Amino acid sequence: MDDTRTTAFHNRRQQAVSPEQARKRARVSEQRHVLSVLVPIRPERLEDLSLVLEELGQDLQRNAHIQFDALKSTHSLRWVIVPAPASQDGRSEGGPMLAFEAHFDHTVGEFLEDLIHVAGDALKANIYCHCAPPLRSWSSDAVLRDYLLDHALPEARVFEGSADVKVELLDNAARVRELVSQFFAAPRTEPDPASSPAR
Repeated sequence: MDDTRTTAFHNRRQQAVSPEQARKRARVSEQRHVLSVLVPIRPERLEDLSLVLEELGQDLQRNAHIQFDALKSTHSLRWVIVPAPASQDGRSEGGPMLAFEAHFDHTVGEFLEDLIHVAGDALKANIYCHCAPPLRSWSSDAVLRDYLLDHALPEARVFEGSADVKVELLDNAARVRELVSQFFAAPRTEPDPASSPAR
Protein backbone atom coordinates (compact mmCIF):
# COMPACT_ATOMS: atom_id res chain seq x y z
CA MET A 1 0.00 0.00 0.00
CA ASP A 2 1.54 3.36 -1.01
CA ASP A 3 1.77 6.35 1.33
CA THR A 4 -1.23 8.15 -0.21
CA ARG A 5 -3.54 5.18 0.25
CA THR A 6 -2.17 4.51 3.74
CA THR A 7 -2.84 8.12 4.76
CA ALA A 8 -6.38 8.05 3.38
CA PHE A 9 -7.14 4.77 5.16
CA HIS A 10 -5.74 6.02 8.47
CA ASN A 11 -7.72 9.28 8.28
CA ARG A 12 -10.98 7.50 7.35
CA ARG A 13 -10.55 5.05 10.23
CA GLN A 14 -10.02 7.91 12.69
CA GLN A 15 -13.11 9.78 11.42
CA ALA A 16 -15.52 6.84 12.00
CA VAL A 17 -16.92 7.81 15.40
CA SER A 18 -20.00 6.99 17.39
CA PRO A 19 -22.61 9.68 18.11
CA GLU A 20 -21.59 9.56 21.79
CA GLN A 21 -17.95 10.21 20.89
CA ALA A 22 -18.96 13.07 18.58
CA ARG A 23 -21.01 14.62 21.40
CA LYS A 24 -18.05 14.34 23.78
CA ARG A 25 -15.78 16.07 21.28
CA ALA A 26 -18.29 18.89 20.83
CA ARG A 27 -18.76 19.26 24.60
CA VAL A 28 -15.01 19.42 25.28
CA SER A 29 -14.48 21.88 22.40
CA GLU A 30 -16.87 24.35 24.03
CA GLN A 31 -15.18 24.25 27.44
CA ARG A 32 -13.16 27.32 28.33
CA HIS A 33 -9.71 28.17 29.68
CA VAL A 34 -8.27 24.72 30.49
CA LEU A 35 -7.58 21.42 28.72
CA SER A 36 -6.15 18.25 30.26
CA VAL A 37 -5.21 15.28 28.07
CA LEU A 38 -3.95 11.88 29.22
CA VAL A 39 -2.61 9.32 26.72
CA PRO A 40 -0.82 5.98 27.30
CA ILE A 41 2.84 5.87 26.23
CA ARG A 42 4.18 2.87 24.34
CA PRO A 43 6.74 1.48 26.83
CA GLU A 44 9.37 0.87 24.14
CA ARG A 45 9.13 4.56 23.11
CA LEU A 46 9.34 6.07 26.60
CA GLU A 47 13.03 6.98 26.33
CA ASP A 48 12.58 8.64 22.91
CA LEU A 49 9.66 10.70 24.20
CA SER A 50 11.63 11.70 27.31
CA LEU A 51 14.43 13.04 25.11
CA VAL A 52 12.03 15.17 23.07
CA LEU A 53 10.39 16.64 26.17
CA GLU A 54 13.78 17.36 27.74
CA GLU A 55 14.84 19.16 24.58
CA LEU A 56 11.68 21.28 24.68
CA GLY A 57 12.21 22.13 28.34
CA GLN A 58 15.87 23.06 27.95
CA ASP A 59 15.21 25.81 25.41
CA LEU A 60 11.65 27.08 25.19
CA GLN A 61 12.64 29.97 22.93
CA ARG A 62 14.86 28.27 20.35
CA ASN A 63 14.03 24.56 20.37
CA ALA A 64 13.66 22.82 17.01
CA HIS A 65 10.08 21.61 17.60
CA ILE A 66 7.63 24.29 18.80
CA GLN A 67 7.64 28.10 18.65
CA PHE A 68 5.89 28.71 21.95
CA ASP A 69 5.94 32.51 21.47
CA ALA A 70 3.59 32.08 18.51
CA LEU A 71 0.81 30.80 20.81
CA LYS A 72 -0.72 34.22 21.42
CA SER A 73 -3.67 33.21 23.60
CA THR A 74 -1.88 30.59 25.75
CA HIS A 75 -1.09 31.39 29.39
CA SER A 76 0.78 28.14 30.09
CA LEU A 77 1.12 24.55 28.93
CA ARG A 78 3.17 21.52 29.83
CA TRP A 79 3.70 17.84 29.17
CA VAL A 80 4.51 15.49 32.05
CA ILE A 81 5.36 11.80 31.93
CA VAL A 82 3.38 10.02 34.65
CA PRO A 83 5.15 6.78 35.67
CA ALA A 84 3.21 3.54 35.87
CA PRO A 85 1.82 3.08 39.39
CA ALA A 86 3.39 0.30 41.43
CA SER A 87 1.31 -2.42 43.05
CA GLN A 88 1.85 -3.61 46.64
CA ASP A 89 4.41 -6.17 45.49
CA GLY A 90 6.42 -3.45 43.73
CA ARG A 91 5.48 -4.42 40.18
CA SER A 92 4.21 -1.79 37.79
CA GLU A 93 0.51 -1.81 37.04
CA GLY A 94 -0.41 -0.54 33.61
CA GLY A 95 2.08 1.65 31.82
CA PRO A 96 3.40 5.22 31.78
CA MET A 97 1.10 8.00 30.64
CA LEU A 98 1.70 11.34 28.93
CA ALA A 99 -0.23 14.15 30.62
CA PHE A 100 -0.76 17.48 28.85
CA GLU A 101 -2.34 20.53 30.44
CA ALA A 102 -2.88 23.98 29.01
CA HIS A 103 -4.44 27.22 30.27
CA PHE A 104 -5.58 29.75 27.66
CA ASP A 105 -8.06 32.43 26.64
CA HIS A 106 -11.24 31.40 24.79
CA THR A 107 -12.53 27.85 24.23
CA VAL A 108 -10.75 24.50 23.90
CA GLY A 109 -11.71 24.42 20.22
CA GLU A 110 -10.09 27.81 19.56
CA PHE A 111 -7.01 26.86 21.57
CA LEU A 112 -6.56 23.60 19.62
CA GLU A 113 -6.91 25.46 16.33
CA ASP A 114 -4.09 27.79 17.39
CA LEU A 115 -1.93 24.99 18.86
CA ILE A 116 -2.27 22.78 15.79
CA HIS A 117 -1.55 25.69 13.44
CA VAL A 118 1.68 26.47 15.33
CA ALA A 119 2.80 22.99 16.42
CA GLY A 120 0.67 20.35 14.71
CA ASP A 121 3.51 18.77 12.74
CA ALA A 122 5.71 18.53 15.85
CA LEU A 123 2.90 17.06 17.94
CA LYS A 124 2.30 14.32 15.38
CA ALA A 125 5.90 13.53 14.42
CA ASN A 126 7.72 14.08 17.72
CA ILE A 127 5.34 13.66 20.66
CA TYR A 128 2.17 11.65 20.06
CA CYS A 129 3.93 9.22 17.72
CA HIS A 130 5.30 7.68 20.94
CA CYS A 131 1.86 7.15 22.45
CA ALA A 132 -0.80 4.44 22.15
CA PRO A 133 -2.40 4.55 19.74
CA PRO A 134 0.36 6.40 17.90
CA LEU A 135 -0.26 9.35 15.62
CA ARG A 136 1.66 9.42 12.36
CA SER A 137 3.45 12.37 10.81
CA TRP A 138 1.10 12.12 7.83
CA SER A 139 -2.08 12.22 9.95
CA SER A 140 -4.28 15.19 9.12
CA ASP A 141 -4.72 18.12 11.49
CA ALA A 142 -8.36 17.04 11.96
CA VAL A 143 -7.19 13.62 13.14
CA LEU A 144 -4.81 15.27 15.64
CA ARG A 145 -7.58 17.52 16.94
CA ASP A 146 -9.97 14.60 17.42
CA TYR A 147 -7.21 12.54 19.05
CA LEU A 148 -6.64 15.21 21.69
CA LEU A 149 -10.37 15.68 22.27
CA ASP A 150 -10.89 11.92 22.60
CA HIS A 151 -8.21 11.73 25.32
CA ALA A 152 -9.31 14.87 27.16
CA LEU A 153 -10.21 14.57 30.83
CA PRO A 154 -13.29 16.20 32.34
CA GLU A 155 -12.50 19.83 33.03
CA ALA A 156 -10.82 20.24 36.41
CA ARG A 157 -11.27 23.19 38.73
CA VAL A 158 -8.29 25.51 38.46
CA PHE A 159 -7.19 28.55 40.45
CA GLU A 160 -7.39 31.68 38.36
CA GLY A 161 -5.41 34.47 39.96
CA SER A 162 -6.58 36.98 37.34
CA ALA A 163 -9.88 35.69 36.01
CA ASP A 164 -10.80 36.84 32.48
CA VAL A 165 -7.49 38.68 32.00
CA LYS A 166 -6.27 37.98 28.47
CA VAL A 167 -2.71 37.04 27.55
CA GLU A 168 -2.31 40.25 25.52
CA LEU A 169 -3.07 42.40 28.56
CA LEU A 170 -0.66 40.41 30.75
CA ASP A 171 2.08 40.70 28.10
CA ASN A 172 1.54 44.47 27.84
CA ALA A 173 1.71 44.86 31.62
CA ALA A 174 4.96 42.85 31.70
CA ARG A 175 6.47 45.08 28.97
CA VAL A 176 5.46 48.26 30.83
CA ARG A 177 7.01 46.92 34.04
CA GLU A 178 10.23 46.09 32.19
CA LEU A 179 10.44 49.57 30.64
CA VAL A 180 9.80 51.26 34.00
CA SER A 181 12.48 49.07 35.63
CA GLN A 182 14.97 49.93 32.88
CA PHE A 183 14.22 53.65 33.30
CA PHE A 184 14.88 53.63 37.03
CA ALA A 185 17.95 51.39 36.69
CA ALA A 186 19.60 53.67 34.13
CA PRO A 187 22.52 55.76 35.48
CA ARG A 188 21.73 59.39 36.22
CA THR A 189 24.15 62.27 35.69
CA GLU A 190 24.07 65.34 37.91
CA PRO A 191 23.82 68.61 35.99
CA ASP A 192 27.13 70.54 35.71
CA PRO A 193 26.84 73.72 37.85
CA ALA A 194 29.14 75.56 35.41
CA SER A 195 26.68 74.98 32.60
CA SER A 196 23.74 76.34 34.60
CA PRO A 197 22.56 79.76 33.40
CA ALA A 198 23.72 82.66 35.57
CA ARG A 199 21.10 84.39 37.66
